[in-house]
Amino acid sequence: MRKKSTWIVGVLLVIAGVAIMGALFFYKPSMSQRDFVETPQLYQKLNQEKSKKFVLVFFKNGCPYCRSAKDEIASAIKQSDIPVYIVNTESKTGKDLVNHFRIKYASTITVLDSGKFKSLPYADKIDGKIRPIKSNIKQALGE
Repeated sequence: MRKKSTWIVGVLLVIAGVAIMGALFFYKPSMSQRDFVETPQLYQKLNQEKSKKFVLVFFKNGCPYCRSAKDEIASAIKQSDIPVYIVNTESKTGKDLVNHFRIKYASTITVLDSGKFKSLPYADKIDGKIRPIKSNIKQALGE
């Protein structure tokens, strides 16, 4: 009898493990939980940029700070007339730009205007929670 109950518990554990692994494999996060996507052909677009002012939004995959401000930044981009380019800090191009602009944290917006640049954090821990810094996002993407 004891062998049979041990065998049943083992089978139930295997089934539970398979169910959990399947749920993790097929889980698709909602759009607000996904990371940014780097602007395709970023270098070419930056080289062609003729605007006096444009913005680089840096991010890192899995960064909770970046993810917390994604919706706020996406909304600000839609309302802005300023060209905005998304930069993955882990890509080759992103690493080059991180070094060039001396970026310390992935959750950074860099505003380039007439050859000068200013970098601002777009998310931080506020009152114990990671939140977007709306004033910096507005400052970078506003007129």
